[in-house]
Amino acid sequence: MPESHPSPGRRISVDIETGPNAQPPLFGLSFGSDRVTLFPGKGWIQLDHFKWATRGIIEAPQSFAVHPDGTVDYNGQTFHPTDAHAALALEEQLNRKHLPTTHTPPAPTREPASHHPEAHHPPFRVRLDHLSHILVEAFRGSEHTETGLRGLAHLAVDGWMRQPRSIHIDPLQRYIELDGVRFENDADGARRLEDFLNQHFAPLPTTLSHNAIEVRENSAASTGFDIHFSIVRAGTRFEIKGHLSQEKLDLLQDHEKCDLFQPGVLLRISPPHLYIRRRNHDGTEVRLPEFPDVKYRSVTAADLERLLNHPLLRNPATLSPDQTAAAAAANVA
Repeated sequence: MPESHPSPGRRISVDIETGPNAQPPLFGLSFGSDRVTLFPGKGWIQLDHFKWATRGIIEAPQSFAVHPDGTVDYNGQTFHPTDAHAALALEEQLNRKHLPTTHTPPAPTREPASHHPEAHHPPFRVRLDHLSHILVEAFRGSEHTETGLRGLAHLAVDGWMRQPRSIHIDPLQRYIELDGVRFENDADGARRLEDFLNQHFAPLPTTLSHNAIEVRENSAASTGFDIHFSIVRAGTRFEIKGHLSQEKLDLLQDHEKCDLFQPGVLLRISPPHLYIRRRNHDGTEVRLPEFPDVKYRSVTAADLERLLNHPLLRNPATLSPDQTAAAAAANVA
């Protein structure tokens, strides 16, 4: 049984797992219902099953190793599971940059960007967290994510910013060098880094269409079309591409995984038709008079793309200004 070491107020908790047959005691990490056992010989990437580092719950360690006796080397410090206070010490190290606070220090003084930040929000905002470490927030339409300095490279991988030529982060996070320009970990450095990111690393305009759901003709697909859209999970953007199929439509209308459609919208392929329905609260399905059954082999990719992006089907929060205006006009009519 794990030996519990209660630590109120912490996000990651650590205990000691003991097993039969003289198995060495091992450290166990818990975050809510997620649990990770630090097995010997495995690196952090192999052990981070729940993507804690990617989700920003924990910063990826600069150095990490688990020895055969269960001893853990973490960021230059050694923790022995047989030591009485090792679990608490490791827990403090893991949570060193994630301890909650009851108050927020004043943000660095700066001019407000706009009285309506949603209208012209810059792609990046940089501030100091409650432990005076740089935190980078990135915005993309209605999407938002944030990360520490060690996660900055992932923003480029996930399409939140352009790819820098070089990134160097001081091991103690006292500064960051981005394309050879150095920014100190202080209020002035945060302000300069924000300006630098917004001037040089705003993501490139997409070469795809303005529609969030794209349809292309593909004679190899059973329906004759390919579909392309994006979902965001745990702050990470995933591109969904492939043949237009019921599996892709199921993902598109799963409101827990994708917010492009209004809740209750149903899309069903029943050759040779595409049916559009709405599910009522009692579980019954009703036909929408604005959308007759579509014989998809008789329409073009452009027709089908316009249909799937129709403002009466789409989630208002994900619509472009033009689509929002069209939705308002349709409701008035």
